[in-house]
Amino acid sequence: MADEAQKNVVQLAEQVAEGFAALSGEYQILFDQQKQLESKLSWAKQQVSLSNTMSSPPFVMKHLSSRPAAALRL
Repeated sequence: MADEAQKNVVQLAEQVAEGFAALSGEYQILFDQQKQLESKLSWAKQQVSLSNTMSSPPFVMKHLSSRPAAALRL
């Protein structure tokens, strides 16, 4: 009886270790994806900021007013 209980404990410990390893691997994948997305978001923010600083209101209004109304809708 004690041998069987000890085998069960060892088996459960192995299952917990395997589950933790799998969970750790999945966490690393998600962490790497988060870092990639943060990098892309940072780049996009820089591009928007650069675009906003390079376009002056007269330039924007000139180009917007020359487009047909349908092209202005997003």
